[in-house]
Amino acid sequence: MLGGIKRRAEAVETKDPVGIAPPHSAPAVVRNSIEINCPAEVAFDCLSDLRRELEWNEALLEVESLTEGPLRAGSTYRARFKRVGDSVVEYLHYERPRLWVTRSSSPRLGAGLVGEVRPTSQGCLVDLETQLVPHGLLALARPLLVRFMAASWKRHLAAIKSKLERQAFMSMC
Repeated sequence: MLGGIKRRAEAVETKDPVGIAPPHSAPAVVRNSIEINCPAEVAFDCLSDLRRELEWNEALLEVESLTEGPLRAGSTYRARFKRVGDSVVEYLHYERPRLWVTRSSSPRLGAGLVGEVRPTSQGCLVDLETQLVPHGLLALARPLLVRFMAASWKRHLAAIKSKLERQAFMSMC
């Protein structure tokens, strides 16, 4: 499970697929993109920091840092999610303001996330790839889980876009 994320973090420029599961268990992949009219650094900070996710993800109930210092590769958090329960989230790669890779593990769901933010003429483009490896009974609901995660990210990204563009507009006034 760890080898795939490590390979993705090391091979990010080649766009190799993220691997968070053993070879015999292919993860479900959800991809989302959105263009946001704000600086790339602002979008990156909002999306990449698990502590900030409390602002826009109603399924995230609590976050506790397990490492000292600023957010970086190697930072680890304990998080509590609705429906999934407690999870440990580790940052495998953190390259502000462009790229972050995380791995999350819980008894019910393994997940990997690769987030990339690229500047555009109007602001930035955010690309997210989420890999899901459901365990136990949740594995039976894999197709529903994928649809749920895709819809959740779509909703979250729309809310983040609205919030960040409103803040960018207000700072210009």
